[in-house]
Amino acid sequence: MAVTSADLLDYLYYRCLPGIYQEEDANIGKPLYRYLQSIILGGYDLAIQDIDNIIKLVDPETCPEQFFPILYESFGLTYYPDVDMKYHRKFLMNYGELRRRRGTYSCIRFLVRVLTGMDVKLSYLRGEYNGQLGRHLIISLQAKTVEELLNLDISVSIVSKFVGFFIPYYITTHIIGEVASSNIRGTEYIAGVITYYSSYQIGGE
Repeated sequence: MAVTSADLLDYLYYRCLPGIYQEEDANIGKPLYRYLQSIILGGYDLAIQDIDNIIKLVDPETCPEQFFPILYESFGLTYYPDVDMKYHRKFLMNYGELRRRRGTYSCIRFLVRVLTGMDVKLSYLRGEYNGQLGRHLIISLQAKTVEELLNLDISVSIVSKFVGFFIPYYITTHIIGEVASSNIRGTEYIAGVITYYSSYQIGGE
């Protein structure tokens, strides 16, 4: 929350000034309060606004889009201009927690949840996978709703952009999208009535 000049005035007068000063000031019509008010509201208001604007520049949630790539790269991250800004903001807002969990299953689950809201299945394989020898992490996004199913390709693409920041270089990641079960739940709104329905994926387990 932004600090206003009125907040600063109240803080200085009621929190920093000794109580006896406030009492004496009140007895004579609060000239000290009015003096501080004229200084802060008259002189510091624009300075406080400038400070607030600077804070907005380094906040992933409020940073203007034209400056966001600079903020992003200041963390040593690669900015992808082809990725929707909302994913960049979600990622950077949670970057500290993701860094803390880096290299763990928990990190990948959290990343997928933050970016897509989806559940994920993880499996680790050491050996051959798709004709390639090495260490492999299979990341399977689980679509549980019609909306998640329709956006599955986008979700796979988005996760593939960001997951590399948190996986050791010697592990090859394979990101796939799957239907969580043969039963895909959805909702329809017809004439103001909410109808829940299920459709069945052919070939589902």
